[in-house]
Amino acid sequence: MHYNRKPFRKSLSAIFMIAAIVSVAGTSSCYETTIPPRAVNGVMDLRPWDFERMKPVKLDGEWEFHWEKILGPESFRYGMPTHGAEYLTVPGVWNNRRTGDRIIHGDGYATFRLIILTNAATGIRTLKMPVMATSYRIFANGRPLASNGIVSAHPDYAKPGYNPTTASFAMTGTTLELVLHIANFSSDKGGPWNSIYLGTESEITKLRDNRLLYEYILLGGLLVMGLYHLGLFLLRRNERSAFYFGAFCFIIALRLTLTGEFILIRFFPGIDWELEMKVEFLTIYVGLPVFAMFIRSLFPAEMPNIARQLYLITGLFFSLPVLLLPLRVYSHLLAPFHIVSLLAFAHLIFTVCRAAVRKRTDAILVLIGLIILMGTAVNDILDTNLIIRTGYLLPSGLFIFVLLQSFILSRRSSGAFADAVKLADIRQELEIARRIQKSILPASPPFMKGMNMHIFTLPPEGISGDYYDWHILDEQRIGILSADIVGHGVPAAMIASTVKIVFSLVRDRADSPALLLQAMNDMLVERNVSQFITASYSCINLAAGNIVYANAGHPPFLIMPYDASDPIVADAAGRAMGWTNDIRCEQNTLSLRPGDRLVIHTDGIIECRNARGELFGEKRFASCIKEWRNLPAGEFAKRLGARLTAWRKPAGDFEDDITVLIVDLNEGQLGARRPPR
Repeated sequence: MHYNRKPFRKSLSAIFMIAAIVSVAGTSSCYETTIPPRAVNGVMDLRPWDFERMKPVKLDGEWEFHWEKILGPESFRYGMPTHGAEYLTVPGVWNNRRTGDRIIHGDGYATFRLIILTNAATGIRTLKMPVMATSYRIFANGRPLASNGIVSAHPDYAKPGYNPTTASFAMTGTTLELVLHIANFSSDKGGPWNSIYLGTESEITKLRDNRLLYEYILLGGLLVMGLYHLGLFLLRRNERSAFYFGAFCFIIALRLTLTGEFILIRFFPGIDWELEMKVEFLTIYVGLPVFAMFIRSLFPAEMPNIARQLYLITGLFFSLPVLLLPLRVYSHLLAPFHIVSLLAFAHLIFTVCRAAVRKRTDAILVLIGLIILMGTAVNDILDTNLIIRTGYLLPSGLFIFVLLQSFILSRRSSGAFADAVKLADIRQELEIARRIQKSILPASPPFMKGMNMHIFTLPPEGISGDYYDWHILDEQRIGILSADIVGHGVPAAMIASTVKIVFSLVRDRADSPALLLQAMNDMLVERNVSQFITASYSCINLAAGNIVYANAGHPPFLIMPYDASDPIVADAAGRAMGWTNDIRCEQNTLSLRPGDRLVIHTDGIIECRNARGELFGEKRFASCIKEWRNLPAGEFAKRLGARLTAWRKPAGDFEDDITVLIVDLNEGQLGARRPPR
């Protein structure tokens, strides 16, 4: 497949530029140019922080932690740390934390408290509240600010909720006290697992809007590319890579709306939380096998069928609990799935590396995208498990990967379109060649008293390298030529037209088969045809009751006498035409009687192979002639075609052209004795 590389190089450069811009837009808001302070022992000193000139600050660090207590702001001395309090690092979860004499698990509730020292006693400040595991409410200086779900110490009354929000409040002094209640009875992990931001209202709004814009750009791009590739699959059902890629784009787009800024919740705030979680987890568990199927569709030879089955079984194994069980149960499968995902990515990279070594088309580009995607996926797995805090990079990695794959599939589609155009041109040329060939072959069998002929060919509508013709010398004699040009298709058909011309020029020798074939060979060699051509020429003399024949490397024809048990093989020595000057044709003569049948054929019939590689062969062909000896020529040809089709069917189309001329001798110059057929 050949492409014009310059446009594709420009497209690839544009893809990398777009990917870089989107990636920077998505990650720039996650990091501050100035390292902010961290909370220590429940206190964060932000007096050096100028909120009017600096970006919003993450309220990360050690918050006071009061396990299994829901304490209101009035329970604390305003602005004073709690003596002997425990501390938990935010963002974080309380799982596996020791408090007192026991280890905390995911279920439970707690109060968090943070004292913030600022340099401004007045002004409006805004908190950007993320989702937490799995319900919360927060107070600022004793005033309730925001909440998700319902916080309760009792599992029956607690209700989870995910909806990122912002909340503004007026500063009433240089000290800000935040009291945060969190309850979790729904997930395997509990606690404030995302950062809370504090800043001016304009900066927090800008931060939120930038993230929303970034996610909308990703969402729009994924949906457009998903629709495009699914549409491509509908138009060309053999483009399975387009189907898997389009499905993967939609899965990632759906997941994007259920993470980050939770776009779906903004449009459907009343959506059931349990349903929301099931869909989010399914995008992970279904996404992996779909992604693996996409890689396999690109490089099928590099991924064995057992690997495909393992990916499908893995997706089913992790998806079924999501469909049948509550979140608090199936969420425990996420950590094992992370391990499975890393192993799967390693296998997929190995698969694409093997494709690259074997120089498969676009393997290098797929490998680059896969490495980027795996790097961001590993980052997010580590971030989810609070091992590192670099923020979520997978959306950026996915977008870069999707852009690269869109480029690859577009290039393949462009190549396929170019091939389709070429194929249409070839088909047009084939149709012209077929018409030419049809015009050089006799339109109908010859009419002579004392004989009739039936012509049978396979493939019936193909362009053949087989050629046949005849020349009626007089009312009693006819010369029949059967030729086979080595090969088939357009080149063989064009040479067949040359054979027709040559045959028309040597008809003065029509009563001497050996001389006629030698004369044809002389002309073909003189014209530098340089192609092996086998031929058989026979002159039937109805008055004399005989046939004179010669062969130039052609399969011998068969005579089925009306009163004999087996066909007679009419063989004669001779070399193929078109290469050497002397083809040394031998000329023989056989007697004919009314009721005899001549079967002249090319080698395509005896060399026809079945699915096991077995030849149809001369014996089977002779057996067919013997078995159907009393059938009319047309019925004989019909049954022979059915037998050959059944023989060849499991192996596909016929490999070579097949031509059979069936000549029946009856009343006329040969006499009146003719058994019924």
